[in-house]
Amino acid sequence: AVANGVARPTDRPNAWAAALDDPSPALTLRWKTRVRISRVVLVFDTDLDNPLFSVLTEHPERVLPCCIREYTIKDGTGRVLHHETSNHQTRDVARFTAPVETDCLHIEFSPPQPGIPAAVFEVQCYE
Repeated sequence: AVANGVARPTDRPNAWAAALDDPSPALTLRWKTRVRISRVVLVFDTDLDNPLFSVLTEHPERVLPCCIREYTIKDGTGRVLHHETSNHQTRDVARFTAPVETDCLHIEFSPPQPGIPAAVFEVQCYE
């Protein structure tokens, strides 16, 4: 569901979510042949269906509880391509220092908070 080009629920859920009790959630993408990738776009759950307050009133949550803040992208050999520790965005772009050729990406997530599963709406890979 993260690779179908739809980043929001439609007539069915369009997301990947880890098990609630998974202490080391991870998502693996595989291709039949090696592909060249230089950036990965991840779309996270930042509760967009919940209206935010205006600039006159502070939002009660300073950090959105469902948003994944830490993740690591590795290639098929386990080499770390990108490590993010302070994401707060719905759409985060991981840019590699040099393009990589791989047939697999392994993305490891730190759960956003206890009792909230890691969830991703979309993953896009570009050369």
